[in-house]
Amino acid sequence: MTLLRLSFGYRMVCNRDEARGRAPAIGPAVFTAGARQAVWPVDPVGGGTWAGMNDAGLAAALLNANPPTPHNPPIAANGAPSRGSILPLLLQSGTIEEATSRLQRFDPAPFAPFQLLITDGRRTIRADWRRSGWQPMLAPLGDAPILLTSSGLGDELVAGPRAELLRSFFGGNAATLDDRERVRLQDSYHSHAWPTSTHTSVLMSRADARTVSRTSIVIDEARAEMTYQPFDGQGDAGAVERVALPRTSVARASLACRAEPKLLATANV
Repeated sequence: MTLLRLSFGYRMVCNRDEARGRAPAIGPAVFTAGARQAVWPVDPVGGGTWAGMNDAGLAAALLNANPPTPHNPPIAANGAPSRGSILPLLLQSGTIEEATSRLQRFDPAPFAPFQLLITDGRRTIRADWRRSGWQPMLAPLGDAPILLTSSGLGDELVAGPRAELLRSFFGGNAATLDDRERVRLQDSYHSHAWPTSTHTSVLMSRADARTVSRTSIVIDEARAEMTYQPFDGQGDAGAVERVALPRTSVARASLACRAEPKLLATANV
């Protein structure tokens, strides 16, 4: 997952890696999350999600956190609630302060390890649950892109190389790049694969798992839009789905929601 501040708002992009035999996800739809309208794709196995946004201008992403010994089962994995249920709870928030309060009251103990980020485009909250403490951290969003990454082979195997790759794409002059170039570099990063190390690549592929989709979120003062694109077993991209929400700070009558009716759904979270 990368998060990038733009002159008009911000953009979050998430590659999702999954086991090759896992059922395909359901594309994004509009859900009712408390008093908010929110959008996320759905994992049909756990019923939750790994990326989402709401009409208050918040976006969030969640990744599994994997220990150094990948052959050991994750803590609390057996019989634990789905980590995919966490983001719908957070996306009930109307402000980053409300999301912070929810996380401070949240008990991660029943869940397998995870890391998450939620942002309003000006500030971010990052939280990491690995049985070594739970302290959500609020920080401003700067010009440099933010990276969260993981691998079922062990997060530390990929964290360094992927972070260095991101630095090589943006260099030390991220603040001087215009929006078009920043978006191009972000997309190039999420499409990158090392020919001799596809198992650690951002666009990942190995015998038992691969990158199965990419979810992009763009939020500005007027609206929030999610773009979802699945990949097949050969890495070829499927049809793009788009769902948009008007921001609640702007009169709904003046904005058009680009989500087609067939994509809309309502579910109480």
